Amino acid sequence: MGLFLAQANQKGTHFPIWGTCLGLEDLTRVAIDKLVLRPCNASDMALPLDFTPDFRKSRMFSNLPKYLQRALRTEPITYNAHRACLTPENFTAYGLDKIFKPLSTNVDRDGVTFISSLEGRLFPFYAVQFHPEKTNFEWERNDRHKYVPHGPDALSVSQYLGNFFVNEARKNLHKFATEEEEQSALIYNYPATFTQKHSAYTQMYIFDQPAQWPRRGRSRWGVRNSVLPVVPQRQRQVTIRRSGRLRPVHRAT
Repeated sequence: MGLFLAQANQKGTHFPIWGTCLGLEDLTRVAIDKLVLRPCNASDMALPLDFTPDFRKSRMFSNLPKYLQRALRTEPITYNAHRACLTPENFTAYGLDKIFKPLSTNVDRDGVTFISSLEGRLFPFYAVQFHPEKTNFEWERNDRHKYVPHGPDALSVSQYLGNFFVNEARKNLHKFATEEEEQSALIYNYPATFTQKHSAYTQMYIFDQPAQWPRRGRSRWGVRNSVLPVVPQRQRQVTIRRSGRLRPVHRAT
């Protein structure tokens, strides 16, 4: 899949990718085949964004309405739920700045600055460290999920980002060969299970068979015809647990 996406975009096919939270972490890991995150303390935090100076020149935020720009700058409406961070120092030191453009940063409870949104310089790849989807769809409140924002500005930001990526996907002209093939691929073929009583997630899709994933290769997106590894959505190789503490697999500088 990674090789296909890189080659498709290199050959002129618009094939966008979106990553949320772990998706941002995996996307940057895949790009340089290295884990360069550090432990941080940003779980259950709602924050405003600290935009980079030229964020308005980005594809992701170029059409952001001024009232949402103001809200994102001043209101705690982006929800963070992570204990690993990509710092600006590592972003530059490991060459990620050659592949991605940082669009915003944030600071965790311990004063660690981390990249909170970015986009690809060459490819239509986008990622945010926060969770825009929880604003709309996750309503469970417990000791670990107290601060998910559900106000009108938070909802509008979530909708804006959703609309942005859908419009990116519309630039791709791929389609199913038949209506029957399309219908067989719809998520509506599978029942959603209500899980809010036992989880922070309101609904889950539960499948009997696990996904099969190809072996991981080595790559760098700045090289043509590169082989990109495929990373399962829930596979977390960023950190390991030892004695109850999170430690980076690759130590950050």
